[in-house]
Amino acid sequence: MNKKQIIEQFDGYFRKKKIKISSWDENSLPIVTDKLTPRDYHKTQLVKQADVVMLLYLLSDVFSFKTKKQNYEYYVDRTIHKSSLSLPIYALMAIEVGDKSRAYRFFNTAVHTDISNIHSNTNEGVHAACLGGTWQILVNGFAGVRIQQEILSINPNLPRIWRKVLFTMNWRGCLLKLEVKNSFVQIKVISSRRKKLKVKVFGVLRELLSNRTYSFKRRKPAEELKAYYL
Repeated sequence: MNKKQIIEQFDGYFRKKKIKISSWDENSLPIVTDKLTPRDYHKTQLVKQADVVMLLYLLSDVFSFKTKKQNYEYYVDRTIHKSSLSLPIYALMAIEVGDKSRAYRFFNTAVHTDISNIHSNTNEGVHAACLGGTWQILVNGFAGVRIQQEILSINPNLPRIWRKVLFTMNWRGCLLKLEVKNSFVQIKVISSRRKKLKVKVFGVLRELLSNRTYSFKRRKPAEELKAYYL
């Protein structure tokens, strides 16, 4: 890391030519100046996809919020997303650091990767890993389902225009049916064996029994930024 807690992409990266992305196309993908050809990319700080940002997402409970925010803001202006795997990770980190407007745009682009043939290569096969990443944006990002120190945590952060999200998932031998809103979470626990599950909801640790339905309300309504869609 440097003094601003930016993790260097690779040894010598900080000495590369500084070029920041300042314009995007209709799909929210970066537009690189015509003066720069792909052959020259290696001379610059432009990066193909989420690398450092991926590290911060995968080891989210290892790095501080400040480190994640500093690195996200640094690399988001230098990443050209030439891999369909990149946008889902940036969307997830955008949600985590509070950049909701850009998170929603990244999510929307990832959803339309094949529907709109954004990369002009869907005829060669769908971007299956991007589909998985888009699922992660929805469940791990907006619905706020994460694993923190081996405990399932649910802390929703849905877009303001969404009413709720419904989905199922398996966790430690139990099928969980979830209904998620920003200030409300309902969990139905289904299991053939009687067992107890520890789940953190809205930051509070709960103990759930099998074959029961639980409802939880956020004590304080989630704050919404006025500049949500600017």
